[in-house]
Amino acid sequence: GPFSVCRNPSYVFSFMGLVGVLIGSHYLVLLIIALLYWAYYFFVIRSEEERLSRLFNGEFTSYCSRVHRFFPDPRKYWSRDVIEINSYLVLREIIRSGFFMWVLLLLKILEHLKTIEVNGKALIPALWNMPF
Repeated sequence: GPFSVCRNPSYVFSFMGLVGVLIGSHYLVLLIIALLYWAYYFFVIRSEEERLSRLFNGEFTSYCSRVHRFFPDPRKYWSRDVIEINSYLVLREIIRSGFFMWVLLLLKILEHLKTIEVNGKALIPALWNMPF
């Protein structure tokens, strides 16, 4: 499945989604959020890989030598004919992916605040806007 093309598909593709929101939003502040996201998950991934290495030792080391940590390689895709799905884990990932909905809500609020002026000055400074 997805772990055959990348060791951390959930984090990598979530980051790609965040970058898409960043590009579409034109807000510089989201660049900072994207960098913080990447920095945070760098340490999360490292911690998870240390744990998996202890649990699965040589098998995990072999997997790491075949599959890249961050950059997906679709040529390496493979899957079993039958898979078992844990519905709790699927629900957990659906809830986690709600992060993007909160980012979109924040963007809408920022758009609205840009139109409001107090004492002749906008609530949102111009430096938060991307130059394009």
